[in-house]
Parts: sequence; structure tokens; C-alpha cells
Amino acid sequence: MKQHQRLFLSLVAIAFSFVLRVHAGVPDSIPQHVRAWDEYLEEQRYLGLLSDEELAELQQLYDELRHSPWDINEVTPEELQRIPFLRDFQVTCFIDYRRCSGPFRSLSDLKLVRGWDAKLLTLLLPVLVCREGREQEKGTESRGQLEFVGRVSLRKQTETKQEGLGGNESALLRFLYERKRHTSLYLSAEKDYLEPWNYGRHRGFDSYNAHLAIRERGLLHSLVLGDYRVTRGCGLVLGQGIYPMSFLSLAPRLPEGIRPIRSSTETNFCRGIALELGHRSFRLGTFASARSLDGKVDEDKVITSLSETGLHRTSSEWSRRAMVPMRLFGGWVEYREDLWRIALQGVHQDWHRYILHSASGASHRPRLHDLSSSSALSLSYAVQSRQGQAKLMGELGRSNLGAWATIHHLLLQQLQVGDLRLSYWYVGSDYWSYYGHGGTHALRPNDEAGGRFMWLVALPLSATSLELYADRYRRLSEAKADTVKHRGWSYGANLNVELNQRKTASLLASFRERRKAGESKVQRFSLSLHQAQKEWESTCTFRWSRAGGKASWAVLGVVHTELRPHIRISLFGDYFEAPNWQSRLYASHPRARYEYTSMLLFGEGYDLGLRLTWKPNYHILLEGKIVHQHQRYDTRPSMTQATFTLLYRP
Repeated sequence: MKQHQRLFLSLVAIAFSFVLRVHAGVPDSIPQHVRAWDEYLEEQRYLGLLSDEELAELQQLYDELRHSPWDINEVTPEELQRIPFLRDFQVTCFIDYRRCSGPFRSLSDLKLVRGWDAKLLTLLLPVLVCREGREQEKGTESRGQLEFVGRVSLRKQTETKQEGLGGNESALLRFLYERKRHTSLYLSAEKDYLEPWNYGRHRGFDSYNAHLAIRERGLLHSLVLGDYRVTRGCGLVLGQGIYPMSFLSLAPRLPEGIRPIRSSTETNFCRGIALELGHRSFRLGTFASARSLDGKVDEDKVITSLSETGLHRTSSEWSRRAMVPMRLFGGWVEYREDLWRIALQGVHQDWHRYILHSASGASHRPRLHDLSSSSALSLSYAVQSRQGQAKLMGELGRSNLGAWATIHHLLLQQLQVGDLRLSYWYVGSDYWSYYGHGGTHALRPNDEAGGRFMWLVALPLSATSLELYADRYRRLSEAKADTVKHRGWSYGANLNVELNQRKTASLLASFRERRKAGESKVQRFSLSLHQAQKEWESTCTFRWSRAGGKASWAVLGVVHTELRPHIRISLFGDYFEAPNWQSRLYASHPRARYEYTSMLLFGEGYDLGLRLTWKPNYHILLEGKIVHQHQRYDTRPSMTQATFTLLYRP
């Protein structure tokens, strides 16, 4: 492709983001910043502050809340903690206002809550509702909600060689029934690209998920049968799918408890029974799980590898499918007051009659070889000031091998200089927990010490926000080593500027640099301009990264509008040059419903796509998405992908 053609495609991506203005004649039908959640998550992922698993978890939360928004007169502090835009100080002020002033009369009353500004309200409006009096009683007496979802995706590549056992189609079936927020029943089945419908004795979808959940019934706080995730403390012993799950994230908010699976997943979850009881200030919980993981087992019943990718596309991957049985048991007891809480939790896991050759992510530690089981016990705490401006939380854990680990977070908010967050972690060389996700830079919490500093600067300009952060870590066992391989640091900044008083245009600039011993530095920069009008909404983004001595860049554009009151259309495109894997980029394209992956930008080429959504009434939603990625060189295949989704609520 010639230089002028590259320039032309880049200009097209920018032009249709700002010039194309389709007037639908329905001025108030499109809420402003309807993609704010998506943009926030994509930006965090691009900078390396969110993992793929964290991104999927938050996208699932957004889908859940768009389907069943929280009533601001009923929502609990624990639920509010799950929203990434909300700080602890804002949650505390919300609860205090509702307790002192009584029920909210409308969503506009949220403007009266301290710390809840117009920008935050715009971000949260799609996931909140307000019911009062008879309307609230009527909602409580509802007969429940039922949802059926069917999704089929087709993918065509320029390569003629078939690399998988199955075809280039994926499929998802999803069923959800909810009643009064107290009962839910969920079933899902999914098959991914290149996975077979029939192979050996296998027939049907590749993976299934299901749960029956009962919540808030007298002493019963939560009961789940089926698939669920459990989080306790700071995630040192047990942290399945929490947000944020690692110190890569800026704000350590850790929602605790049992969460039933509401998506199709094969990663990081339990399958069995979980129970939590509560009376006044006490909470008592327990769970038991038994499921099979992918892996290799030799003739001596030694597990040589473990995997939870859930990909079964080739005969080699299929031979490892569900080969390793894993049993997990645990429990906790907690005492909590308004301003503080303390809890003791423990977990035990084994692999039935098998031996784990080496702990995942800790193969360099001899004491973590040939494990028949693994156990850990921890004490967690959290204490905050009455207004929520200061909060200290942490966890101290010990494994069955006698190794110790600790994590602590200090949050100081609404200071004259802004918000400050400090974190420190020390994880012993022989400490390890398979489902722990305490935030180390390794796959599992093991053999690391480090700290993090984050400062949300209080600027004199109300329309501007600046976020600065830095962290540093090292592997403990390399303290006296001649060669250091696992030591690094990173720093970065996020700048957000509102360009007008109506807050319909904003500019976001982000930069991050990461260095690791023995490796070249990785730099990432992003500049995004967002506009939201009554009839349309657009975003134009420039992204740049440098790693391995090579630089990558991309220009992306997105436009959203409504053709008619029930028909919404999104147009998107990009041009990219990403020559190596280390500096790869991701495209923040509009997602199809229950789609949790981003388009990878690797190679050189462009993407063009369209998403069309038709929602004639509450009961039916039809959505189609098509995207074509053209690659300039044959080293990467060009690809066209189409996705069709049907959602039905009786």
C-alpha cells in the first residue's frame, strides 16, 4: 500500500467520526456518553491496567445492569462497590444521604449527593433506576424476568488451510430467569471458533454453565448451586473474577462474597455449592467445588501442566480437555460494623489422587513441586473514617508450607491535594494459592514484594482531571542472585479534559511506560476525542505503542446514531501498523451483545464494520454486526466476521 493510500484511510477514519452527522429526528432518544463504560474499559486494557479476564468481568457486569438496573432506593454498598466509576467516598456519601434524607424521588436527586457530579451521573444513568412508593411495591411484586439469547458468529479467513477440528462458526445459547432479585436461574452453552460439534464421543456445545441462586431470605444471605465465583479479603487466598483483580489496576476495590456465574465461561470459577448466612453483624460462609481442568497427566498420575483457556480447537488441545480433577473447599467467618470489619477465611484444594508436578507460575521454587494438596488461611480487615475519606484495608495469609504473605491498601480521598492511594504487598517465596489473585505481576501470588502509588491531582480547573501512578516490584528469591530477571517498574498518567460547558465533548490522553530487567521498555500512548450530541455520538482515537525496538500505531473512529426510534446503528473503522507482537494494539469497536473480546490489531491493514440493533419493544432485540479486517501482507490472514443475536423476554 502506498503512502498516500495509508494517509487517505487514516483521514477517512477521522472524517466519518466528525463529519458524518445523521439526524434522526428523535432528539432525546440517545443518552449522552452511552459508550462511556466501553471506552473506559478499553482505555484501561490498552494501557495494561486491566487484564482480559477483568475486562470480561466488567463487560458482563454492564450487560447484567443494563438488563436489570439497580434501584437506587434498594442498592447495597456491596453492589455499588462493583461499579468501576464509583470511589469509596462516593459510595459512603450515597448511603449516608439515603439514610438521612429518606428514599430518592427521582434519579435527578442524585445531584444532591456529595461527590456525585454531572459526569458521574451521566456514566451511571444507563444502569440505575428509581422506584418510589407504589411503584416500588409494584416492582417488588413483579412476576420475574425471563430472557432467551441466541447468538451465531461466522468467520471467513483468506487462508484455505483448516487449522482446527471444527468450522469457522461460534454459537451461544443463554437462558436467564430472575424474580424479585431474590431468585435466579441461569443456563448457557457455547462453542467457539474452530471447536468441533462432534469429536470422538463428544456431541454438542463445547462448554456449559448453570446456576440456581437464592439471595436475601431471612438468615440466608446467599445460596448458589452450580457455577459461581468467590472472593474474600484482598484476594490473597481466594480472588475469583474480582475487580480489580491485580495491582495493574489503579483502584483496589474488592467486592467480597459469592457471585453466581451469569456468562459463558471456562475460566476461574467454582462448580458445586456455596452458602453464606448472616445475622446482624456476623457473616458465616462455606463452599465446595469439584470440576475438571484441562491439562496433561503422565502414566504415574503426575500433572505436568494445567490450563483454563477453554480452547479445544486441535487434537492436541482436545487430548488435554478435562483431564485433571480439582476439588476446592473453603469457608469464612466475618464480623462487621458500619466503619470496620474483620474476617478469617481458609481454603483447601487437591487434585484427587493426582500429584501436581510444579505449582503454576512458581516452577522455580523446589518446595512447590510434587504437591498433593494446597491450603491457606488468612485474616483480612478494613476500617474507614465516618465520611469515607480515609480507608485502610489489608490481608495477612499463611500457607500450609509455612510461607507468609501480606497486602495492604491505604486510600485518602477528598484531600486538598486530591486523592492518594498507596499499596504494599509482600508474598513469600514459597507462598502459593491457585485461585488467589492478590495482585502480583506473576500468574499466581508468589515470591514478590512491591508497592504502588496513585495520585488523582486536585486541579483548579473543574473540567480537567489528572491521574498519576507508579509501581515497583521485585522477586524475593533473586535478592542475592547474580542475574536479576524478575524486577521492574512502571509509571503513567491519564488526563481528561471537558472541552465545553455542556460536557458534550471531551479529550482523554493517556501514557504508560513499563520496564523489566533484561527486557526493553514498553511504552503506550493514547489520545481520544469524544463528542456526544442529541442525534449522534462519535469518538476518534489515536494509539501508539513501542516495544521490542519497534513502534505500532492506529487511528480509530466510531459513530453511533439512531435511524428510527427503535433502530440504532454504529459505524466504525481503523487503520493500523503493528509489526511485532509485543507492541500489538486492540480496537475499541462496538461489541455485540455478550461479546467480551476486542479485535486484535497486529500486522498492517484496516478494519471496517457496522453494527445494527433493532429493539421494537421490551420483548425482542435483534442485533447484527459485521466487520472486515484487511491485512496487507500474507503473514496475517484477512478476515470477515459476522455476528447475529436474538434476545427474547416473554
